[in-house]
Amino acid sequence: MDHHGDRNEKTPSHTLLTESGRLEELHTVLDNGDETTSSSAKQSTHIGDKKSDVEKSISLGEYVDNSDVTEKIESKKGEAQNTAVMPNEQEKDPNLVGWEGELYGRRKPLFVGYFIFAIFQIPVAVARNVETIMLFRFLQGVFGASTMAIIGGALADFWGPVERGLALGLFTGAVFIGPVAGPIAGGFIVMNNNLGWGWTAWMTFILAISFWLIALFICSESYAPVILQQKARRLRFETKNWALHAPADEQQVDLRNIAQRTYLATYYSLYGFIYGVVYLFFEAYPVAFQEQRHWNLGVGALPFLGITVGVMAGVAVVVYTSQTRFKRKMLANGGKPIPEERLLPMILGAILLPIGLFWFAWTSSPSVHWAAQVLAGIPIGLAVELVLLQGMSYIIDVYLMYANSALAGNTFVRSLFGAGFPMFAAAMFHSLGVDWATSVLGFISIAFLPCPLFFFFYGKKIRSWSKYSPKT
Repeated sequence: MDHHGDRNEKTPSHTLLTESGRLEELHTVLDNGDETTSSSAKQSTHIGDKKSDVEKSISLGEYVDNSDVTEKIESKKGEAQNTAVMPNEQEKDPNLVGWEGELYGRRKPLFVGYFIFAIFQIPVAVARNVETIMLFRFLQGVFGASTMAIIGGALADFWGPVERGLALGLFTGAVFIGPVAGPIAGGFIVMNNNLGWGWTAWMTFILAISFWLIALFICSESYAPVILQQKARRLRFETKNWALHAPADEQQVDLRNIAQRTYLATYYSLYGFIYGVVYLFFEAYPVAFQEQRHWNLGVGALPFLGITVGVMAGVAVVVYTSQTRFKRKMLANGGKPIPEERLLPMILGAILLPIGLFWFAWTSSPSVHWAAQVLAGIPIGLAVELVLLQGMSYIIDVYLMYANSALAGNTFVRSLFGAGFPMFAAAMFHSLGVDWATSVLGFISIAFLPCPLFFFFYGKKIRSWSKYSPKT
């Protein structure tokens, strides 16, 4: 299936050997600033739909929850450390993986990293002490970051702006449904005397290796410069013309130009805070429902379904706005996408987050019916999906083929918050109580409200400063 449709007429494929031996050109830039591929790159685009499904499934497999493991082995402190250790290492790795995605393509870093992530589930499954679990969870964070670091650039390779909204919505929906579904499955697995906590890791391994094998056979390289580089290498041997080379052989991406854009710091902070709230709730929900309401391990994880419903609603909102307002504005702009249009749902999410947090906080008393507190997860999940998905879409629209490098800083900050919040979550909720601890988060989220508004009104001017943005 060709995902570029009638755009192919605008982007005729052509390959030529210049006097300098430079192979031209595998990808072109449309008038609307959207990166597309031609020539042999198009041989990869027909698997776009399949790759979206596989990467969505990979996300679900990667994030099967293991948070019950250390609780059974040692202590609540160990549980918090186990929750934090993987995102802690993901702070460091995406910068490297994102860079590799620009130099070596999407496929190699993705498949190598994800395979090692899957294999390291085995030591976790057979571990007999918390130190072993921590070590291999740490290593899983190193290699498992490949999926999050590569996806942005891959989606920019496959789809145009409108279609990309749907693809990214499905991906991020899977990313966040995975973590909230994990505690539910993990709780009932741990409660089963015939299985035990080790099977939380075995299930993750089975899912991860299965999705890896499926993707291995249906997903090919999508990054146009690397495809052209591979083609040039092949032609050198076939023609014996050793001067033949591709642009990627002689160009280097100035990653510092992207990474050092300080204007993204505010956005990264909002993104990281919301991601931290997600991981914090992995510690907060057991306090709220298992300790205060005295629910058992399995049933006590079911309230995560509220967040799941919110995430799914967020995907629906993004798909709808992408197909309506975003598309209409793009057509009115001469077919050129307007990245700031991605931020309207993000603004809605920034408003819904404090509403959901205060709702959760002040329905936490056991005297209040449990349904009221569970339902608070819906606006929280909706806010999480809208902010994180649209924020990622905005960066992809701005940087397109260099999205991996731009998203690396985003993933770094996000993982920093995701690792840090669980470390103090239990102490915070025990000391302040669920009501005031969650209210503190609500007040902080209010402080972030101006962030998406700032980018909505001033983003066009700011992104014009970057030589890697579509406009330039």
